[in-house]
Formats: sequence, C-alpha cells, structure tokens
Amino acid sequence: MTAIELRSELLYEISPLLDDESLMEKIINFVRDLKMSRQENITIKQQQFVKESLTRAFDELKQTERGEKRLKTADEFIKELGL
Repeated sequence: MTAIELRSELLYEISPLLDDESLMEKIINFVRDLKMSRQENITIKQQQFVKESLTRAFDELKQTERGEKRLKTADEFIKELGL
C-alpha cells in the first residue's frame, strides 16, 4: 500500500470512533506511545553509532601507540577529502 492509501485506511477506521470521547483518548494515548517508542528507537540507534565510532577511534589510537598503525598528517587528510 502507498502512504496515501494507508492514510485513507487509517482515517476510514478511526472516523467511526471520533464521537466517543473515551475511545479518542485511548487512540491519542496509543499514538503518543508510538511516537515516543519511535523516538526512543532513534535515540538508541544514535547512541549505538556513537559508541561504535568511539570504540573504533580508541582502538585505532591504541594501535598507533603500539606502533601498529600510522596516523595521517592534517595535509594528508585534507588531500584525501579532496579539499
């Protein structure tokens, strides 16, 4: 289904419930919970990305300290970026 079809279906299903105040409160709370859950998932993914990036960076730093890896100079890095 396309997004437009899904929206239409959602509105079709909800429209009979719009006259019942208690059902509307339940729907609103459910939607808020969905939004919060989605935001929490995004936050968790961002935290995982930062943690993995920092772990990788610290591993590279340790390799450099042990002489297993050579760091690039600022000029080499700029050239690699094509600036």
